[in-house]
Amino acid sequence: MNDDEFLHKVNEILIDINELAVKYEVEDRLMSASVYGLIERDVLGNTSIKAVYNYTLEDLEELNDILTFIIKTYKDKGDDDDGPDLSGLLDGTGIFLN
Repeated sequence: MNDDEFLHKVNEILIDINELAVKYEVEDRLMSASVYGLIERDVLGNTSIKAVYNYTLEDLEELNDILTFIIKTYKDKGDDDDGPDLSGLLDGTGIFLN
């Protein structure tokens, strides 16, 4: 499988996820930001990315909320095997997990 085939398959899966949200009638509440990319380096060492992406966001405020969440969870992931400490993770973001 080459890079383009891989990214095409990932894109199909992202479409399936959106269809799943419709099936379960949560599409009006779904908030997601997905980016899947492959890093490419040229002979000079410069990098570029070949990527597929999907955003399901209402506005820039939701984008900011999800970016804040991503940054927080990335910083909190640490090097331990237990994963991040999720207590208080979403404080102030307007995102609630039930």
